[in-house]
Amino acid sequence: METRVLPSPVGESPPGSEAPTRFVTAAALYDGHDAAINMVRRGLVAAGAEVVHLGHNRAASEIAKAAVEEDAAAVAVSSYQGGHMEFYSFLRQILDAQGAPHITIFGGGGGVILPGEIRTLESRGIAKVFSPDEGLRLGISGMVRRMVEEARACARRSLDVRLDLEAQVSQGSPVAVARAISRIESGCAESLGGDAFPRTGRRGPVVLGVTGTGGAGKSSLVDELVVRFTRDFPELRIAIVAIDPTKRKTGGALLGDRIRMNAVYSPRVFLRSLATRSSGSEVSSCVRSAAGVLAHAGFELLIVETAGIGQGSSAVLDVADLSLYVMTPEFGGPTQLEKIDMLDFADFVAMNKSDRRGAEDAERMVRRQTSRSRADGDCFVALTRASRFNDPGVNELYASIVRRLEVLAPCVKSSMVRRTPSAPVTSVLPPGREGHLREAADCVRKYRLRTRSDVEALRALEALEGAEKLLSKKAAGSSEAVAALRTELNERRPVASPLLAEVEELEEEIRKHKSGRTSYRVRDRDIAVELRRPSLSGLPIPRVALPDLASRAELLRFAREEGLPGRFPFAAGVYPFKREDELPTRQFAGEGTPE
Repeated sequence: METRVLPSPVGESPPGSEAPTRFVTAAALYDGHDAAINMVRRGLVAAGAEVVHLGHNRAASEIAKAAVEEDAAAVAVSSYQGGHMEFYSFLRQILDAQGAPHITIFGGGGGVILPGEIRTLESRGIAKVFSPDEGLRLGISGMVRRMVEEARACARRSLDVRLDLEAQVSQGSPVAVARAISRIESGCAESLGGDAFPRTGRRGPVVLGVTGTGGAGKSSLVDELVVRFTRDFPELRIAIVAIDPTKRKTGGALLGDRIRMNAVYSPRVFLRSLATRSSGSEVSSCVRSAAGVLAHAGFELLIVETAGIGQGSSAVLDVADLSLYVMTPEFGGPTQLEKIDMLDFADFVAMNKSDRRGAEDAERMVRRQTSRSRADGDCFVALTRASRFNDPGVNELYASIVRRLEVLAPCVKSSMVRRTPSAPVTSVLPPGREGHLREAADCVRKYRLRTRSDVEALRALEALEGAEKLLSKKAAGSSEAVAALRTELNERRPVASPLLAEVEELEEEIRKHKSGRTSYRVRDRDIAVELRRPSLSGLPIPRVALPDLASRAELLRFAREEGLPGRFPFAAGVYPFKREDELPTRQFAGEGTPE
């Protein structure tokens, strides 16, 4: 591979202007409560910050590695799982040990974190742990404003520290690599010592460009490729530059590619998220200069994942040696394929989410289109399903990429690719039960229709009985109308007898509830219950509000659709009464305090 001379660093912002503040947000390990941190990261993006979101259930080591590689000014972590004292303290220790004491930590956990614990954590170096009272007083916007101001001040102080970035980058320091890319991105390249990185004379990393429509699964597919590269090539150092769009309205950006990537926490993998900022393209304008920094740090493979693109976008070709276009079967008709510019140039096409209907037909159409638009026919098309473990389509795509990389990167050999048998096609549900939710919904609909029909039948029976009684009094039981009514009643009563039995059973239960005392059985134990309890003013209050219905048809409707507590359809609970001999247990996690 010939040495590529990269141009001088090009920044996004005018020199001297302040770059957007960068945050890493996550929910702590063993914590699935991500509603609060999602509100915070939306507020940060609206305030103009660039937010690298990791999602929930993230370990302290993962958050620290992401914060260092992203050159974040601060991390914001919510913790509702009860282990906040150890988690926040450990996160602070890891950041300090990795040479990033300048990264500020913000936390919060509603009423789970007590005021005394907040003071202890802040004494251990956590910048701020927000309490429920502060949340009520400041609101999300007030908390976000404070976080941005404090993080920006800490970031300014860290920039005042003079670092020999060129020497530290050549030693592979993640902090130095991240800081160098940040300075290039913000237009402060002169602080790096001129054109030091592009002119080192080192061979640049081989660049694999990954592009495609938004939501096609680019990040998931990149993660699967990285899993295989790190497994088969133990000496290969991989860098990933993941690009997401900047919001034009606020200037902020949600950099969310790390949510789908779990293989990037290997010490041989470096991931940096970039925002498009003012580039006007799906590729950040500082990617080439960032590649120079990564080459100086000794990375041999660079994967550039662009922001989601449209039909006419192909900017990744300007920075990539090999290109992978990721798409889904929902592209429209064959005419739409002719409009996709990347199909004329891509070295690989992944038809991802191949479990969707029509994927095989879509793959055949893509193959025909690439063969028509390219005389060399040198385009590998694969049906992939990145969400599936050991997917055979991803394995084929990976093997094809390795064969092409073998020519460009001496450290990559196709003979080193591990041949693992593909996992059999399995389904979470057995084939005969794939429509179980539809079956359940159909069953409920049929039950309601039958209930409506039975209620109407009882209502008609009651109307006929009322008419027969009224006419019998006036006509002395001898008219033809009365005879006809009695004949109709005799035909309907046998059909309605099961419905009347249901009503009688409900009426018997109602009579029991109106008595003073009853009992019910749970696990072979009879539990006696007082059916009324006195209020503060001495009035007897029934424990169960009973229906006051005279119509048997309405009683049937109540029995079928609502029912008494402890009786089908259990709309009022599975037990007839609430237990009185056990104190309720509740885990507090929310805006209020345990008190």
